[in-house]
Amino acid sequence: MPAYPRLLFAAAQPDICKTELTCAFLQAAADRGLLPTAFQCGAGCGSSALHQQIPGVKSRCLDHFLTTEETMQSLLYADASNSQLAVLEGGSGFFDGAAGSDLSSAWDIASITRTPVVLLLRPQESALTLSAQVQGLLHFRPKSGIQALLLYSCCAAQYQVLATVLERETGLPCAGYLPKAEGSTSQDRIQVLVQQLERTANMTLLLQIAQSAEPLSPALLPSQPVTQQAPRIAVAQDDAFCCRFAENLELLEHLGAVLIPFSPLADSVLPPCEALYLGGTLPEQYADALSRNISMRESIRRVVLDGLPTLAEDGGFLYLGQSIENRSGTSRAMCGVLPGRSFRGKRPQGGCTRLTVWQDNFLCGKGTHLRVFTAPGQDTDARGADLLFHTENGSQWACGFAHGSVFASFARLYFLSEPVLAVNFVQAAAKRIRR
Repeated sequence: MPAYPRLLFAAAQPDICKTELTCAFLQAAADRGLLPTAFQCGAGCGSSALHQQIPGVKSRCLDHFLTTEETMQSLLYADASNSQLAVLEGGSGFFDGAAGSDLSSAWDIASITRTPVVLLLRPQESALTLSAQVQGLLHFRPKSGIQALLLYSCCAAQYQVLATVLERETGLPCAGYLPKAEGSTSQDRIQVLVQQLERTANMTLLLQIAQSAEPLSPALLPSQPVTQQAPRIAVAQDDAFCCRFAENLELLEHLGAVLIPFSPLADSVLPPCEALYLGGTLPEQYADALSRNISMRESIRRVVLDGLPTLAEDGGFLYLGQSIENRSGTSRAMCGVLPGRSFRGKRPQGGCTRLTVWQDNFLCGKGTHLRVFTAPGQDTDARGADLLFHTENGSQWACGFAHGSVFASFARLYFLSEPVLAVNFVQAAAKRIRR
């Protein structure tokens, strides 16, 4: 069982810049010669996108709704041979998870992966009240995993007073403090925090806590190639198409696919391929540029209508439609494969949800049940009805075109939840070679 240094940053209050601090720690660790990997607790892609702006850093998802305890442990175990440090970023709050439960909360992920927790605190006037809040977090659930406290938006004078009381009343060490980061962009604030971590935080203690993590138990992820033909899957990858699970791409490669990145914004045509993957995004931000690239839109339209296996998630789903409203409310033409015209309406409730597939398609059969993630964003006047979404509050709504060679909807699939989806994707692509 390999020892894999790791720690999880969790916030006691919602207004702490947890993602920027996590990125700063990743950069500070890299500056010390370590090779870190990031993990986001929860299925959104915002934090992962920032993590991966740190040079050389990969970011993955750990979500207990989408997948099992064994799969999450396997993700960490598989990463241990390629990284020297795992940095996990907890979700909002310490115990807050899906649908008012602690499922997939920072505490839940830390418990499952046996990862030490560093609790981020914003100082307040009463040190004793703050200590009582920490004591509540320590004992609200068994084995909180909290190993140290790190104060954010704090000055040296505050820290001297608070640290003494917090350590006395909670029994936890304080690992320093960080002033509130100033800067006009996330990157500016991250760079400020990198410098502050070395000046006013105890990086040595934080890394020692990471080193104290228990060894990981081996477990296997599905990775045997299902074809020797190396089918090419074109993957949309630019500023307009930047939200997808990195684990999905890795699994497709392990199963024998060759991934061909391309840019619907900048490239003139779709590269030669046997399948197409259009990941999630917020396309209204780039509607004008996507619409101007007529040759790309037409090349995608031709091959999808010709039966190219196509997975289109979230913004990719809207991109295959007739039009997308830009930020000014003007409709811009898109690929025209599907009937919908998207608009700035409120789509149904987002987050982790379940769906039932109503039609046979290249990824799965009729009656398949999946766990997926949906994000907020534009709606469409032709959602389709091949998928039935079941929300945690008991409501249901239909959406999606999932028949034949197309699977397109607001859902972001997580292949490690149902690896057979990735197997079928690669095999469908391989069949195009044999045509």
